[in-house]
Amino acid sequence: MRVLVVTRWFPDSHSPMSGVFNMRDCALLAQDHDVTVLHLGSSDPDARLGESLRVVRVPFRTKDIRPGSGLRPLLERMLGEADLLHTMAYPTLTAFLGLRVSIPWVHTEHYSLLIAKAPSWRAGLLMSAPMRRMLRRPDEVIAVGQELAAAVRRTGATSVSVIGNDVALPAADAPLPEALSALSPIRMIATGGLVANKGPLEAVRATALLRARGYDISLTWAGSGPLRDESEQTVRDLGIDEAVNFLGHVDAARIPDLLREHQLFILPTAYETFGVSIAEAIAQGLPVVTSGAGEYQTFLPSRGSRIVRERTPEALADAVDSLVRDENRLSSRELRTHAANEFSAAARRESYQDVYRKAAGSRVH
Repeated sequence: MRVLVVTRWFPDSHSPMSGVFNMRDCALLAQDHDVTVLHLGSSDPDARLGESLRVVRVPFRTKDIRPGSGLRPLLERMLGEADLLHTMAYPTLTAFLGLRVSIPWVHTEHYSLLIAKAPSWRAGLLMSAPMRRMLRRPDEVIAVGQELAAAVRRTGATSVSVIGNDVALPAADAPLPEALSALSPIRMIATGGLVANKGPLEAVRATALLRARGYDISLTWAGSGPLRDESEQTVRDLGIDEAVNFLGHVDAARIPDLLREHQLFILPTAYETFGVSIAEAIAQGLPVVTSGAGEYQTFLPSRGSRIVRERTPEALADAVDSLVRDENRLSSRELRTHAANEFSAAARRESYQDVYRKAAGSRVH
């Protein structure tokens, strides 16, 4: 089947980590279909990604959705050459306002602001009634988590499936992290943007509290963002410069090795639709301390994690203390086995095939 994927979130040379989950899904779909990706909002010259995926990148502005704009003829032509349209992520739907789609249409939703408790004014505008009605137009909608699926159903979408994000699993012979012990130095790691939603300031302060309690513990944060200066200043104010390291942006290919160099994963997030970084931590064998709400609550094993209700340094420090001292905590090997059972690529591939069949069938009938 000729599948046209349209998304505003996709990696390019300017933003190599943007929409990595969409890229991974496209690579999976390309195992069974002829996939072309239309990346809206990029002028990156790269035209191909691997041998099985074609990527067309075009700039995108709000005025480009108007009839007669340069984008409309391109969309119409590419739709005419495809057997199925697959849009990815809520902001992409703006490109289809007022545009007729006559082929089967599947939409995958990742947008965390659909379930955010306090969305920004900009998000509020994006989630206006006309845009929310757009979620009713695809024949099939895929949400990456149960809570997100419930939010999509509240818009009136009638056929909503749940397929989680792709999770990179280690090779069978990949080394295991060192065992976590209260009697040894503890290397703690977080991966994600240095933004308020991810909780870098809470993680830094929790590290200081744990050190004050006598733990020989350090924190490495892989990721960049607007809170870097404030996070570094907080480290200096707390006098724990030697215990915290901000790596900035880290290439995705390096993350698995980096995780295995540590013994505990922490992410004081407010909410995630799925929680790929959390899933990849347990896949590498790291126990997890986190917070907030999201699909990760369904796949984190209770014997290998702690999810705190209050996103405070004190609650996080208590959770780390509890997990470190838990004699029944799952081993790294057991965590890997759990992740391998939870995140089967073969199951995701078949689930996508089922959704595509349903979408095609709905147009026939």
